[in-house]
Amino acid sequence: MVAESSDNELERRAAELLESGGLPATGELPSSYITRLIHQLQVHQIELEMQNDELQRAWGLEEEPTVTRAELFELAPIAYVVVATDGSIVTVNKQARVLLNHDQWALVGRDLASFIHRRDHPRWRHSLEVAVTHGAVDRFDVTLTGRDLGGADGVTVQVRMAPSADGAAYRVVLIDP
Repeated sequence: MVAESSDNELERRAAELLESGGLPATGELPSSYITRLIHQLQVHQIELEMQNDELQRAWGLEEEPTVTRAELFELAPIAYVVVATDGSIVTVNKQARVLLNHDQWALVGRDLASFIHRRDHPRWRHSLEVAVTHGAVDRFDVTLTGRDLGGADGVTVQVRMAPSADGAAYRVVLIDP
């Protein structure tokens, strides 16, 4: 306890001297205090080196291959279709291929409306037009057809602007109830 109070007193005096610019020569400070300061500086240096190593490891992990947006799109648990302004399919992910019951090559270039029941075409076209002209999100129910699954299934369709560079593609989310 006495050593702590004398160390605290020495630290206080040293801090005052440092602030005033009147730091005494090293010989005027007790050697135990200097030894303790050197030890603290060495510990602090080691801590900084360890933190630096950890940061370098973290940056190294950042440089390793990560999941790409394309992989996230393809493996998403929800059906995504990207369509051009005319409604033709630009690309689809795995879930959309399953929902529409077609391979990628059979879907690209086709009008998404060909999978939507005829009575829902006006609603689909209106939604696409709203997305194209206003960038608005529209959400509505349609019936999908042509699925070779023993009948038509109701699916919620949501149209959103896609972040394409030329602004000519839109993301369609097909939610199967």
